[in-house]
Amino acid sequence: MALFGHCLSLPFDYLKVHRIAGSSTRQFTKMYSGSGIAAARIISVYGGSIFLSEQNIDDGYDFLVASALVLAFSPLDHILTRVQLNPGKGIIDITKDLLGQRNLFLMRGMWCNYFRQLISTVPLKEINSITKNHNYDRGKALVMTAIPAIVFSFPFENVRTRLQCSGKYFGVKDCISRTISEEGIFGIYKGFFHYSCRNIAFISSCYLFSWYFQ
Repeated sequence: MALFGHCLSLPFDYLKVHRIAGSSTRQFTKMYSGSGIAAARIISVYGGSIFLSEQNIDDGYDFLVASALVLAFSPLDHILTRVQLNPGKGIIDITKDLLGQRNLFLMRGMWCNYFRQLISTVPLKEINSITKNHNYDRGKALVMTAIPAIVFSFPFENVRTRLQCSGKYFGVKDCISRTISEEGIFGIYKGFFHYSCRNIAFISSCYLFSWYFQ
């Protein structure tokens, strides 16, 4: 289900990266560039989450531990972002370039990625609780939880993408201050439409599958 959802959402992710980077050379035939890296990330993160769910982790902390997997696999997100921004360049070449740069450049945007994932996964965990304890069906619960999560998680996604697309920023604080000064406060929400479409496609497909196979 997760892989199918990511297949639907990957083109929106490609468009989001180019929108935030300000690129005018989008190659629509390359929207699935880096799909192998994306699949590896999904399998790693969700496979690890399933494994952790079977361990004796206190309720309320399990999703924190699962989200921490994003830290371990953050380099895959960085490589994917670079591949999407430079679809004509090979994955191996991009990885070599990133590894050859100083200051652990491969890990740029790691904490932004973590907090974005943390905020995004809260709705997925809470939907069952909402439907069980209140008289809401799954569709209403999905809307009530997913929309705020998308809105509040996007600034972290925006900063992460900017840090990974370009080396001109010195860190999160510098990225935010320069974005606001150059593009205004709404610069932090540049690419929000594509990010919303990406998340809606992913979450909806996953829950449509889960409802169908119940």
